[in-house]
Amino acid sequence: MTRRPAPVVRDGRHSFEVAILILTTLVGGVGLLGPGFRSNAIAEAWGPVPGSVWYVMLLALGLFALGAVHTHPLRRALQLERIAMIGLTFAYAAYVPAVMASNGKLGFTAGAMFLGLSYASGARVWRIGGYLVLLDKLRDNGVNDPQTRGMPRGDV
Repeated sequence: MTRRPAPVVRDGRHSFEVAILILTTLVGGVGLLGPGFRSNAIAEAWGPVPGSVWYVMLLALGLFALGAVHTHPLRRALQLERIAMIGLTFAYAAYVPAVMASNGKLGFTAGAMFLGLSYASGARVWRIGGYLVLLDKLRDNGVNDPQTRGMPRGDV
């Protein structure tokens, strides 16, 4: 009989994700300091009010996601992180048409970077969905609080 590997659920406390969330929060906060701190692509493509909304989204969703990855229990942390990552998927993607509209092909590299961030955020949303299904299966099999099973940092 072949043994299947134990299921693993990972919370969002990965150094790369946390670094991106910190930088997202900083970009959002600095962008709210005024026009001198904002991307020309956002200012030219959207104007001041929608541009400010975008920076508020980055700041708020970045803070929300950072709080979510340090929440307990694991299920709640993953649910909150998923909400934040859905918002960031759209916020990152919104920059792509703005930078392309204002800079044309010169905006390709910046647009590609934000498109990559959007894709990574969307992939995390999808992965969290799989983890939540796995947590449901574990709960159905009598494992109600996987964090108390001695797994480091919320891994199941």
